[in-house]
Amino acid sequence: MMLPALPHPDAYGALRRDPAWLAQVAAWFRLQLGLPDPGVPYPNGSSVVVRYGPVVLKLFCPTDRAHARTEALVLQQLFSALPVETPRLIDLGEVEGWPWVLMSTLPGDDLSQRWAELTPSDRLSLAAELGELLAALHAQRPPGELAIAWPVWSAAQASSAVDQHRRGGCPPPLLEQLPAFLERADLSVGPRGLALLHTEVMREHLKVHRHGDRWRLCGLFDLEPAMVAPVDYEFASVGLFFSSGDRTLLRRVLSSWGVDPLDEALTHRLFALALIHRYANLAFWMRHTRTEGSDLEQLAQRWFGLEPT
Repeated sequence: MMLPALPHPDAYGALRRDPAWLAQVAAWFRLQLGLPDPGVPYPNGSSVVVRYGPVVLKLFCPTDRAHARTEALVLQQLFSALPVETPRLIDLGEVEGWPWVLMSTLPGDDLSQRWAELTPSDRLSLAAELGELLAALHAQRPPGELAIAWPVWSAAQASSAVDQHRRGGCPPPLLEQLPAFLERADLSVGPRGLALLHTEVMREHLKVHRHGDRWRLCGLFDLEPAMVAPVDYEFASVGLFFSSGDRTLLRRVLSSWGVDPLDEALTHRLFALALIHRYANLAFWMRHTRTEGSDLEQLAQRWFGLEPT
């Protein structure tokens, strides 16, 4: 089988949604790698992901070699190192310019699939466990291969933020406020220093299982966006995609990690770091969290407000 050359990275999205192409890919890798089960493609995600019973194949776009290397590197480092399971790296390679990583599956259910049935107490308990999990992750040795010059990187992200959010469909009134908001923001490394981060901590990347009468975190996956950056940069995705504007949950995650103080300065810092996130998209966040607004200050409070309510 010949994998298609991609004339433009945007073409990858269309291929990921093509059932015939996905079936071809799944069958080819099953034959080449001697995998025991028919492949079942996952419908979501930024990469082609196919499950073969107890293992998962992740096929990266040819332009995403760095992400494939990062995934493999971090899988190796984190296996058996955290309070929850992470996938075990089995193999990696490249075919016709397409990098791939083969890893073990994780037990449990995706948190996103169970969220609606969780009680407020369940959610608070999981938020506390997430804070502890992130503290353990951030205590790992930062891989030198993932180090970046944070002041240079963050300044570049801030200078391109208006264009990035405009491409995502951000309303003009918010775009107009962005430069001044980021100019006032604390984008420094900060008091918690640099660490190995996941950078996309969301319900879709966490596994849970029922333990007695409680739901417990049991897995963390999708490590391709990992990077070495200020710890507070990690909490940007937490506020948007885990707590999603629930201030009580965000406070529980942060306090469980050991963050102190939880004050107005931290609210603005976390939102500013979210605005310069590698995948920042204000318009999408507003849709995702069903939020309306034309004022960045209001959005900062909506998603990252830390004062007790």
